[in-house]
Amino acid sequence: MTEMFTLVRTLNQEGLPIMLVEQNVVQSLDLATRAYILENGTVALEGEAATLAADPALRRTYLGL
Repeated sequence: MTEMFTLVRTLNQEGLPIMLVEQNVVQSLDLATRAYILENGTVALEGEAATLAADPALRRTYLGL
């Protein structure tokens, strides 16, 4: 899994736009610039990845914190 995130980060830094569909919210938000959080097939949250990662509601709901 770590290898995949490393490869995605490298390709993105080289200028390749990437759409990542992943259940690992923590690593995905760390990698992304923009994120869409789906819940039961519907967009529940969207915005800048850093903003979403710091959102207390997201942290409680999706990260168990």
